Amino acid sequence: MAQLKEKRRTAFAPNHSGFIPETTGDAETEELVLTAEEWESIRLADLKGLSYQEAGKRMKMSRAVFGQIVRRARRTIADALIHGKALRVEAKTGR
Repeated sequence: MAQLKEKRRTAFAPNHSGFIPETTGDAETEELVLTAEEWESIRLADLKGLSYQEAGKRMKMSRAVFGQIVRRARRTIADALIHGKALRVEAKTGR
């Protein structure tokens, strides 16, 4: 039986919808998506400097789940930066 996905809390909505790399040529740029959860995890862990334990509490999830989300977010951001892909940020928040 699949687990039910809990409603997680994201308290910060981005004031922009993404980033587009500066490119040369006319080829279409691949777009990656950063979810609202991933956006919030990066904000709490990397910008605010919170521990995974504290950030997990704020987002109403365990430290381990928070760690999985922040790792996934960092991988997505790294892929966009390294390979020149566009990055779109979901703007949903769940207070």
